[in-house]
Amino acid sequence: MATNELGETVLHRAANHIDIVKYLINECHCDPMATDSNNKTTLHKAAQRDSSDVAKYLINEKHCDPMTVDSLGQTPLHIAAYWNNPAVVEYLLSTASHMDEVRDEVSNLVEWRKEEIQKVIVREKCDSVFLDCRKLGGSGLDSLFKMLSSA
Repeated sequence: MATNELGETVLHRAANHIDIVKYLINECHCDPMATDSNNKTTLHKAAQRDSSDVAKYLINEKHCDPMTVDSLGQTPLHIAAYWNNPAVVEYLLSTASHMDEVRDEVSNLVEWRKEEIQKVIVREKCDSVFLDCRKLGGSGLDSLFKMLSSA
């Protein structure tokens, strides 16, 4: 299939026009998983251009993988979030595979931040923060209290 200087097919370029996307896939047999020179699929392009209807069509009817990553390791969810496209973000978050990825990513980030905060509190011996943190409760703060009591 012909591409432009960025390796994009006509399907990539039409990613925000649902009727054209359907025509190109169903009538012209364009491959919805074809990638451009940055490994972006039509789903990546739809996410960038805030086209939730195209994203839904590609995932639900053409079984495109929402976990496909481009050359920077970004999924369509990353791209939709970067370009501030809430309708696409909301849809992608509603897919089961993304929920597991997001939950794991957020959980890892929260745990990392807790550790960093704990180190600062111990280093600075922030007694008032210690008292406020005790109000929060939760098992994640147990190690904080142990670190503070041994500081």
